[in-house]
Amino acid sequence: MTQLPVSVLVPVYNGEDTLAGCIESVLAQDYPALEVVVVDDCSTDGTNAVLSAYADRVKALRNERNSGIAKTYNRALSESTGEIVMMLASD
Repeated sequence: MTQLPVSVLVPVYNGEDTLAGCIESVLAQDYPALEVVVVDDCSTDGTNAVLSAYADRVKALRNERNSGIAKTYNRALSESTGEIVMMLASD
């Protein structure tokens, strides 16, 4: 049975302390057709450094200006490729 591709959308703003745990929990799943899309909403902490550690396993994007959670989720959705979409908070 073919598994449908799933995109997990994660908006983040100043999530340096919680983002790695969030990403790790998604990557720990055994579902093979999984895409993680993280959009940083112009964080001012070390969020970018956390994201860079996962550069080979997640699609990481950064908004040009702080846009709020709704627009950040919409951006993640527009960049996703899955047939099923899941929303996950970074904290």
